Amino acid sequence: MSNINEENKDLIENRIPFGLLDEETQERMKAWEHGTVFWAHNDGVFHDRPQDNYFWDTAVYRAKPAPERREYKAGLEKENDND
Repeated sequence: MSNINEENKDLIENRIPFGLLDEETQERMKAWEHGTVFWAHNDGVFHDRPQDNYFWDTAVYRAKPAPERREYKAGLEKENDND
């Protein structure tokens, strides 16, 4: 199940430095409940970042997708109670 939709696709797939984003998009990125990652140009991958709420204008950030939710059906958590 993917949590990318038209409302948040721009945050999750962002390639624009933070300082070049419009103010509304910057605020949405800062408020993203699942945290953000930043692009490290020296190794070419996105990394987790501390939750310090400081955003550099020259850095590229992406919103982390929401974690996958697992659904459990009643009775399937336990395998055998008779052992």
